[in-house]
Amino acid sequence: MLDHVTLGLGSGRAPDGRSLERGADGAWRPATASVGATPGCLPPPAPEADAGLQLVPNPFSARTGQGTIRAAFTVPDGRQGWELQIHDLWGGLVRDLGGDDLGPGPRVVEWDGRDEAGQPVPAGGYVALLRWRGAAGDLARAARRLVVVREARP
Repeated sequence: MLDHVTLGLGSGRAPDGRSLERGADGAWRPATASVGATPGCLPPPAPEADAGLQLVPNPFSARTGQGTIRAAFTVPDGRQGWELQIHDLWGGLVRDLGGDDLGPGPRVVEWDGRDEAGQPVPAGGYVALLRWRGAAGDLARAARRLVVVREARP
């Protein structure tokens, strides 16, 4: 069975710069993946937007989970709502910090360094994932790395 096609004068590329992939109906068409991506893969995630997402302090250092991290950002014009979550480095949800649908403007959210069960998170790397919703339901996102360290008691 043929699993690839070379177009042009040996260039091996579809006219728009994408490779070809076979659809469920068996017909060949330009790949749905981005240029340079693997054909047949899901399209890339929503584009990152510049919200000026700041996490302070970062790294976060607290004894037994006391203290807070301030997440400051601006919901851009044209966006209706936002949601902010903390994930571990494997993509697992650690804490949902909520959101609102109050339109554009500055926001500040505090996180106490605890997971959904109220337990202090272990020392390590985390990702703050901020998503905005547009009026048409479209999404944009921004992500920032966050480090949590635990100090030994004196």
